[in-house]
Amino acid sequence: MILLMIIIIIILPKKDHISNVTVTKTANKETITEDNKDIIFYLEFANNDQYHLIPIVYTDNADYYMLHDLNGNYDTMGTCFMEKEIVDITTANNYIINGHSSLTKDRNFTFLKNYCDPDYFNTNTTFTLIDLNEDRFEYQIIGIASFDLTNEDTYLDWYSSYFKDYYEFNTIMNNTLPYFINHIEGFSYHNQQLITLITCDMNKEDTRFVLFAYRKE
Repeated sequence: MILLMIIIIIILPKKDHISNVTVTKTANKETITEDNKDIIFYLEFANNDQYHLIPIVYTDNADYYMLHDLNGNYDTMGTCFMEKEIVDITTANNYIINGHSSLTKDRNFTFLKNYCDPDYFNTNTTFTLIDLNEDRFEYQIIGIASFDLTNEDTYLDWYSSYFKDYYEFNTIMNNTLPYFINHIEGFSYHNQQLITLITCDMNKEDTRFVLFAYRKE
């Protein structure tokens, strides 16, 4: 499925309205409700004047979610997803999440390309995972990289939902360094939960932007 990897995001300038997701404000938090039973958690990006709330579905039918929204309507922008075939949620220490970008629509993971700008990358350093119990977990962005899938020599060992130890992950990250556009310095992996977000570079044929992040303790 790596040749098709791409994610859905709901992009808005304000929190007050979110397409396909109902947000009910209470005194101290927002309660998020959505009828789709495949949703496993949400990703929240609060970057400057933009707000992105991304429902993530966990599915064994990625082809369906590539072309349908959360309500089952045909939509070429699809829905963000994790594949059960790739990510065993009971053992995975790397959640691989895929979704679409667009040249014309300000939706989904289109905004990930902004992390290629050093100022944007250094200003917007974290995002939040919100589980179905509304518990919040902050993730630190490690870096954004670009991978040309037309080149058979492109390094792709990072595409794994499980890293057995510190040595394996750090070896893979060292081999990935040449592909990074921006990244933090001095990160050391000690079994933190990881998230890998994948979307198309719409300006290059069969090239992927990949955002790597780890859960902050």
